[in-house]
Amino acid sequence: MKILRLTGNYGGNVPQATVVTDSAIVRPGKPMFLPRWAETFVGIPAFAFRIGRLGKTISRRFASRYCDGMSVALMVEARGIDSRQPEARYSALATAFDGALLPGQWHELAPESLPAELEADFRLPSGEQATITTAAMTLGFDLLVEWLSRYFTLKMGDMIVSDCAPLEFPLHVGDVIEASLGSEPLLRARIK
Repeated sequence: MKILRLTGNYGGNVPQATVVTDSAIVRPGKPMFLPRWAETFVGIPAFAFRIGRLGKTISRRFASRYCDGMSVALMVEARGIDSRQPEARYSALATAFDGALLPGQWHELAPESLPAELEADFRLPSGEQATITTAAMTLGFDLLVEWLSRYFTLKMGDMIVSDCAPLEFPLHVGDVIEASLGSEPLLRARIK
């Protein structure tokens, strides 16, 4: 299983893609423990898509056939690891450490039933509510599958996790982040 993590997928940007290890996943319902080796950790709301069949060089018109589940997720980035690295936030140390990805419960999908547009509401630790939508993505799910499948064979159980807005917030011990897709609550993450 591999996790393909995309950031900057909004505003016409070309997204930055990284591969994250499966040990980065915090299972739904389990807390995320903030490590002590970085100055700051930030949360980035995202959509997660689960691949349900094997494919390589997939055309965008067939992409929805490859998704069997979707959810919301919180990507965690470490900041202030090493000031000698100008782009340290894109290194594996900052984005793929154990506990760096908090996906919600999966919303199962029948083949080719991926909705054209998704909207998710995140309740942030500050009490504010933020809404993200796939309409803001530079590359929607179909284009992501077409683009990524040029470079990677997509396999059952793989995940594509993508942000869709320039939204991030600091994480602190005691924070609780909740998110829902429509009226369905999918994520409740406790930070310890």
